Amino acid sequence: MCCLISAGGLNLIQLQKWNQAAVAKLCWDLAHKEDKLWIKWIHTYYIKDQQLGDCVIPQQASWMTKKILASRYIMLQSYLPSPQHQSMIRTFYLQLIGDLPRVQWKCLKFGNKARPKACFVMWLCLQQRLLTADRLLKWDIEASPTCVMCQQDPESHEHLFVTCTVAKTLWAKVLRWSNNQLCIATTWNEFVQWGISSAKGKAQQAQLFKMVFAECTYALWTERNQRLFESTSRHVDQLAKDLAVICTVRVPPGLQTLIHSFQF
Repeated sequence: MCCLISAGGLNLIQLQKWNQAAVAKLCWDLAHKEDKLWIKWIHTYYIKDQQLGDCVIPQQASWMTKKILASRYIMLQSYLPSPQHQSMIRTFYLQLIGDLPRVQWKCLKFGNKARPKACFVMWLCLQQRLLTADRLLKWDIEASPTCVMCQQDPESHEHLFVTCTVAKTLWAKVLRWSNNQLCIATTWNEFVQWGISSAKGKAQQAQLFKMVFAECTYALWTERNQRLFESTSRHVDQLAKDLAVICTVRVPPGLQTLIHSFQF
């Protein structure tokens, strides 16, 4: 979750590494600024005439001073291109977490205007981390293996979002409404690749597709949960209409003309 969005995370900050980066920023100030009173004090009493990278950390120094001096190795090992208008702490932080492999479906997350809860469910879905029946059974948790949506096949991510008759019908109605290419995928990998290819680029249709993809994924998952835990259901037509209303309300100003031209 603390990885960058491009690496498949939620871009949450790793507080331990952020604190290390913040202390490294203080060490950078110690090496490059001389007009601060606390910097003059440390240079006078601890560093003296030594180089910051070679000086011995004095044992009598306070724990805060020791932490700042110890972080010099982070500062010295980091490459600082001296960017303008960019936080130096963030620069240190990004170098501490390193370069992580990027996921192919990152384009579905970047700039997605869907509801946060829909984006979160889509994020779990793309990693196949939702608690579908097949996953629960692998953990020896008692659950019915049959899909509660169609009452025909075993439930899995591939079935629930790709091959289930309810999912197929909902995708077809929503994609036809939004003038997107119909999904003809029959496997999970084909489904993900279809989503990636449709969401790439900065075109208005691609931006709208990201939101539709996330909201449709969320609608299928919540409908599944309502049928399973509350024994209530909605017709696919109603699901599609509700989804269209949500997308119309949340669409950014630049896409309002496009989405208002659609007819359900």
